Amino acid sequence: MERDIEHKLKKHENIEEIDTTVVEQTAMADPLFENYNMIVKIAASSEEEIDRIIKSDIKSLDGVKEVKLTSRPKIK
Repeated sequence: MERDIEHKLKKHENIEEIDTTVVEQTAMADPLFENYNMIVKIAASSEEEIDRIIKSDIKSLDGVKEVKLTSRPKIK
């Protein structure tokens, strides 16, 4: 099921990156990530667009049980 979710997310135009390998390593250092299977990087023009993508396109996928949002601004 995880692979199905990853495959569907890769087709989404706003998904820049999906990482399933770093989650295991990160969980050892940060308990926030211990219950998650992947980290998804979303590119959007506003917070409202990110909210829409998460609610309409990610949470609606079969097998997605929980989504946590963290934000890191781009530094130029």
